[in-house]
Amino acid sequence: MKLTRLMRGACVALALVPFFAGAQDVLLVRGTASVPAGAERKYAESLTRRLGRWLDECGVPHTVVADEDLAARAATTRLAILGYNPNPPPSEMAALRRILAGGGKLMVFYGASQELAGLMGFRLAPYQGVPLGGRWSRMRFTTAAPPGSPVEVLQESRHHRAAHPASRQAQVMAVWMDAAGKKTADPAWVMSPQGFWMSHVLLDDGDTAAKQQLLLALAASCDPSLWAGAARRRYEVLTTRLKGLEKQVRRDAPAKESAAVSREIGRALGDVSALIKRSRYREALEAADSAAVRVRDAYAALQKPQHGEFRAVWDHTPYGLYPGQWSRTGQRLADAGITDLFANMVWAGLAHYPSRVVPQSDLVRLHGDPLAACLKGMRGSGVGVHVWKVCWNLVKAPPDFVAQMRRTGRLQVTDSGKTVDWLCPVHPDNRRMEKDVIRELARGYDIDGIHLDYIRYPNSRSCYCTECRRQFEVHRGRKMAAWPQDVRQGPHAKAYAVWRAARMTDFVRDVQVLLENINPDIRLSVAVYGKYPLCILSVGQDWGRWMREDLVDFV
Repeated sequence: MKLTRLMRGACVALALVPFFAGAQDVLLVRGTASVPAGAERKYAESLTRRLGRWLDECGVPHTVVADEDLAARAATTRLAILGYNPNPPPSEMAALRRILAGGGKLMVFYGASQELAGLMGFRLAPYQGVPLGGRWSRMRFTTAAPPGSPVEVLQESRHHRAAHPASRQAQVMAVWMDAAGKKTADPAWVMSPQGFWMSHVLLDDGDTAAKQQLLLALAASCDPSLWAGAARRRYEVLTTRLKGLEKQVRRDAPAKESAAVSREIGRALGDVSALIKRSRYREALEAADSAAVRVRDAYAALQKPQHGEFRAVWDHTPYGLYPGQWSRTGQRLADAGITDLFANMVWAGLAHYPSRVVPQSDLVRLHGDPLAACLKGMRGSGVGVHVWKVCWNLVKAPPDFVAQMRRTGRLQVTDSGKTVDWLCPVHPDNRRMEKDVIRELARGYDIDGIHLDYIRYPNSRSCYCTECRRQFEVHRGRKMAAWPQDVRQGPHAKAYAVWRAARMTDFVRDVQVLLENINPDIRLSVAVYGKYPLCILSVGQDWGRWMREDLVDFV
């Protein structure tokens, strides 16, 4: 999105305090004392890492500190970013007050403190959550947003706690739009002279460039000197990428065509460099984005399509680009040269169709049969439909279903004895259930393929459950003296790793035979780890063997 077009809106209604910020002046506060210990604190840590990575990539120098360490830095802090610090304790609240009193600002994500909201001129509404996506699907920014902000940011949130303006100087700077593009009454972002507040967190679910652009614009509204560092950082990254591309083009393309790409790269880098030298940093960022697109298009023009080429996309949702309009999605994909679609219609323990094997999602109750609607709408476009099936991983399964699997000993167990929410792929009931899902899909729907995802273990630490021990001891013909030590790092470790991967291979072979017996035209594909053959030991996925033995059509 072009910064110049964005800046034609009204000027931001913030009292900007000019200062020169270094890494010590922009703090990213890791949620510790403000977050309950356990899973929620781990989530806070992951959000901090994500925001830190994005700030690095967009050229915003910063320092990461824990909640408890904020007080010692309050005097020099000009921007404190609270990525997920829902309930700051009194000592941290005092530090936040000192930051604001010294002219600094706050950027708060998904806060739960009415005291902090009031301090910034906002009022918190009650928490809201939705079981399905589609209500909060994108953030549309108003002309009140700081210069350089994106027009909109795509994000599918299912949790939301809105902050509303509660002072004359506070205002809404972005609202949520639903999946159909309709404006809601829910503020996504509010702003005041004290800073910014988002009703949720920034998810790592796509549109990363726009999210980084937003972080930069908000930080630079507090310190305009950040634009210079961001522009130089973008120029460095662009130079590295384009020079690498130029080398590849010279190697692979005819001289005349590669020379044309080289000239385009030279012009692109020259345009950005000239703007930086003239201190026109925001324009340099815009020029860098434009240059990347021009060079990409020039490179793409060199690619010659092959006859019968297979071009597929994944769809993480069960309702396409335009909810309720699968035919429109199919036509859009066909126009772009896409031949096949992998639609995420079933997880372990949850189906987006009327399954008789695993629980049905709320989408089935609300909209009938999403898979049938997908197939009906896509047929006219000529785009093939592959059911994207997540195996073993119960992250989307209903809690009562997961609890049932836990009670019956069907979940994976780590080497430390912790139970994780993944089905054990060795347990016969789990293998039967997963194959029964594939069987009802192959028999009940005219699909072009089955795509198996997560057809592996989560890591090298699983699974060491009772059933795994029983079957491995039968396989070896002896009892294990110390479990899981003997098979983790002891005398049977290598044998166990091979046996573990072979169980996954057996499952893939079973699925291949199942599909051959029902409809041999259904293509079987798998999502695989790139680090082969290391992934045989780490996640039990010997996909090279699957290819050599023709167990799958493609990976």
